[in-house]
Amino acid sequence: MVSTPSGPDPIGPGTSGPEPTAPAALKRRRVIAAVLSLVLVSFVAVSALLFSRPAAQVAAPAPVTSDTATATPTPSETTPPPAPAPPPPPEPIAELPAAPMNILVIGSDSRANAREQAAHTAATGESQDHRSDALMLVQVPADRHALYVISIMRDLWVDIPGYGASKINAGLEVGGIDLTTRTVESLLGIHVDHTLMLDFNGFRSLTDGLGGIDVNVPIPFQATFDTEHVFTA
Repeated sequence: MVSTPSGPDPIGPGTSGPEPTAPAALKRRRVIAAVLSLVLVSFVAVSALLFSRPAAQVAAPAPVTSDTATATPTPSETTPPPAPAPPPPPEPIAELPAAPMNILVIGSDSRANAREQAAHTAATGESQDHRSDALMLVQVPADRHALYVISIMRDLWVDIPGYGASKINAGLEVGGIDLTTRTVESLLGIHVDHTLMLDFNGFRSLTDGLGGIDVNVPIPFQATFDTEHVFTA
């Protein structure tokens, strides 16, 4: 009878040989770790490639080209706007023929508005209570180098056109400025180019505009027009 030593069976269940030694097991673990590391590195690389590919495939838009050339402005200093065109020169004024000019100056004795009275007479033909106490004809010769003035007496007896013989100062009363002008033209045989009329208010304004007039009377006297108007000089 053969006896066997006690202890575990040297041949484990399901095995056909002895257990691997310690160095062999360590080597196998290193191989497994290397394989796992390679798999992990490959996974990371593939993931990085997948995530980066869409951005790499998006291309920048192609520049738009045109056949028309575009001028690039050249920077320069500020240029002031062009000055406006000058206006066309005025047409030359035609020279008036050299001829004398006659101006009739009428001084009305009206204390009211002589212009309104004369206009009323001219428009209606009605007489107004004013006469030409002063009549002066001013002539400007053709060369315009001098003035000539004559005074027509207010009591001169003349023929007033359309009214017959009367004092010349009555023409303003019955026919206004127009009739007085025609009476002077008929008397002197001339053409009156312009007529100027002043009443007492206008004469006062004219005198004030000249700064007043000093009248020197060497002999004192007193004049009485009526009991309400006494003048002493």
